[in-house]
Amino acid sequence: MALSGRRLRGNDLTDDTARQAVEQGNRAGRAGFGTFATVFVSLLALVFSGLSLYETVLRRASLRIFVPEVVHYGREPGGDRELFAVPMTIANHGARDAAVTGIRMIVRKQDDDTPAKTFFAAWFVDAAFFARSKGFDRATRTFDRNPRPKRPFAPIAVAGRTAFSGTVLFNVVGNTFPVAIGEAGTYEIVLRLETDLDDARGVADRLLTTQTEPIMMTMSLPGMSHQGLRRGELAQLRAVPEAPKIAVPSTEAPAPSTDAQ
Repeated sequence: MALSGRRLRGNDLTDDTARQAVEQGNRAGRAGFGTFATVFVSLLALVFSGLSLYETVLRRASLRIFVPEVVHYGREPGGDRELFAVPMTIANHGARDAAVTGIRMIVRKQDDDTPAKTFFAAWFVDAAFFARSKGFDRATRTFDRNPRPKRPFAPIAVAGRTAFSGTVLFNVVGNTFPVAIGEAGTYEIVLRLETDLDDARGVADRLLTTQTEPIMMTMSLPGMSHQGLRRGELAQLRAVPEAPKIAVPSTEAPAPSTDAQ
């Protein structure tokens, strides 16, 4: 009986040892999973912090230009030197600052062999530039002409995550003749920004630079008066709407047939 009792106590010890080993293994497994989860969450937080740092501090300037559907065309009063007044918004989608040192505009008539003409940003103008002249004043017997106030173009500083909005007046580069717009028709206009971006971080900035894409527009001039342009009047070029790319299905139900059965 004593031997049997000792054998039973030995089995009890073996069972206790096994249970302890299992419990230790479970605790180790839980600890290992917890450590993995902690490391994963930490790495995820680090990635998001890095992305936030890049988007808010390190991302280089990325400029885009937006133009409305109407561009104004005119000529210097009493002359033939062409002018284009273009309202625009220049948005900086990057985190760092940028400067627009100049803007070039290329104009050519669609489906025509006439060479394209280049214009440069020369002035800033405001609403007073577009005010209509009152014409002949019978009291003073003089013509009341709009003086068209304007100020010289200067480089535009666009801070990160901000935008510039204004109207830019373009003058022709080089000779006045032949004029870019001599008659009504459809014209193609290209606007390209000349920029100065921050290269403080050297090679990294040059590798991460995104080029500012020019915008191309097709504008229609329904009519123009040469005499009116010489008096200081402005003509409007309007964007040609794009043709729909897909057919829109009709939502109307078909009419019931009236044929006799």
